[in-house]
Amino acid sequence: MRPLASFGVAAAVVFLLAGCITIQSPSGADSNGPGITGAPGGANPGAGSRTDCTGQAVLLNQAGATYTLSGKCGQVSVQGQGIVVRMDDAAGVEIRGDRITVDVDTAGALAISGQDNTVVADSLDAVAIRGDRNRVEGDRIRALTINGNDNTVRSDSAIGGVVDNGSRNSVVVDD
Repeated sequence: MRPLASFGVAAAVVFLLAGCITIQSPSGADSNGPGITGAPGGANPGAGSRTDCTGQAVLLNQAGATYTLSGKCGQVSVQGQGIVVRMDDAAGVEIRGDRITVDVDTAGALAISGQDNTVVADSLDAVAIRGDRNRVEGDRIRALTINGNDNTVRSDSAIGGVVDNGSRNSVVVDD
């Protein structure tokens, strides 16, 4: 087997064993990414459709794409630029990139690394922000750590603990 082919086979095995869904751009546009690997039913979700990710880890990494996830997902990782995600629930959400928008009902933990990201949620157990000009809005946020500048966090109820290691961050509680 050629070295490149064996690498591709090894990568496919790792994704299958990890139980991770990688979802290609809903538009079906060609990208340099892996496309759909291990997606439920093996089908491209298509623009405007919903993908059930119940109990599975998900990687979303197509720049400029819009995704809709249903069910209680495992860990959801969003990596790239200009991605929009709407999901029901997730064990955790990791955002790595810039100008990413996530709307989630509930998530255990939210980790943001990047600039100019927006997250709207009903309930977040823990929020960790590393970057600048990010915005998080939640009905309930239990704990918050900010490492960056010019971030805005708004909660409809008291936040259990706040650690702010940056400058010009705004934490607003609307009781």
